[in-house]
Amino acid sequence: LTIDIVEPLNLKINTNFNKIYNNSKDAYNTNKYDITFICTPNHLHLEQILTAVKNDSHVFVEKPLCNDINQAKSLKNEILSYNKKIMVGCNLRFHDSVKVLKSAVNDNYIGNIVYAKAQFAHFLPNWRPNLDYRNFYSSKKDQGGGIYKDAIHEPDYLSWLFGKVNKIEGKLYKISNLEIDTDDLASYTLTHKTGIKSFIHVDYIRQDKIRECIIVGTKGTLKWLSSGKKPEKAIVNYYSNSNSNWSTLYQNENFDNNQQYIDEIEYFINCCAKNLDPFNDFLEAYYLQKALKKLIS
Repeated sequence: LTIDIVEPLNLKINTNFNKIYNNSKDAYNTNKYDITFICTPNHLHLEQILTAVKNDSHVFVEKPLCNDINQAKSLKNEILSYNKKIMVGCNLRFHDSVKVLKSAVNDNYIGNIVYAKAQFAHFLPNWRPNLDYRNFYSSKKDQGGGIYKDAIHEPDYLSWLFGKVNKIEGKLYKISNLEIDTDDLASYTLTHKTGIKSFIHVDYIRQDKIRECIIVGTKGTLKWLSSGKKPEKAIVNYYSNSNSNWSTLYQNENFDNNQQYIDEIEYFINCCAKNLDPFNDFLEAYYLQKALKKLIS
């Protein structure tokens, strides 16, 4: 079953679902749902989460948790009072490359971590090539757009690797000629509770899509690079300080980008079925986004 208020999408997906509603009220009045998946513009997330948990449904919500952190603060206790499982999308935790980084960090592969540097860049008009980017929620501040929210994956997986964020310093910029009213570049530093620093650069500007992370330790260096889209090429290399050599820990020239989304959904369904607490729950996502609010534009 699906709910979609956009008529062309209703018509397109009608063959795959038995029933389509154009508003959530009718859907919840008619049926009971174990899980609600919220895949809407950012400014709608919180009210839709509240509606779902009030109707006794667990919730998977696309990142970020919200557009307005003050609204999240005011609704937090009410939402949590229903004691439902809530998970915010964090697909990069299920990316093969990031899982390799996680294992290497956990196994002390490169010794004590000194710092990390992460980058993501993707030209906004190329995100959905068949649509006008000026109509995306990404382009509209009041709908929760902006690169620092769209690219919340970077601080999310870095927090997963190195621990919660204690401090954030940096700035948001609008420097391109893209016709948007949001930031198109963000450059900032996270200080994790472990003392590790993560340096992040993300932008809507660069036209060759790239995502990478370099982790420097006392015994060596890890480097993940993913480039392109359909196909995405992904590689994780390891540099050993002891022998001054690079080696490859993971490589895929035709990475299945969709599998990470399947894996995170299966993970959440399993958490709900077995009454397990998922990672990146409401509070984890809330505190990260609260920290990011301190970025200066």
